[in-house]
Amino acid sequence: MMASAAKYKEESEPRNSLAWQSCCFAGILPTAACFVLSVSSISLGLLLSSRTSHLEHRVKVLEAQKSSLFLDAASELGADGTVLTLRDAIEKLLQERLDALMPKLRSARDVPQDCSCPPGDDKRSA
Repeated sequence: MMASAAKYKEESEPRNSLAWQSCCFAGILPTAACFVLSVSSISLGLLLSSRTSHLEHRVKVLEAQKSSLFLDAASELGADGTVLTLRDAIEKLLQERLDALMPKLRSARDVPQDCSCPPGDDKRSA
């Protein structure tokens, strides 16, 4: 009976150790996968949070620059709401265009009425 008990013990040990290893492996694998997923989701959340914080900081800086530019432009506004430096440049350009497009008035020369010949002809003396 001892021999059969020892034989049974030898046969059952590999089966039990295989069963225990497969049971242990089956229990560890899902636990490890859950742990890896948890760590990766926490790290991804922290990364996205830091990037969002960085973007919010950049937006605040850009808004501050925009408001300072707006205040500078508002200080240069005239009474009618135009920027003074632009107003002078626009007026100068408009005056140049008007001068180029306006018809030029020519005054009549004082020429004796008896001569209507073109200049350079010497018919008066003839």
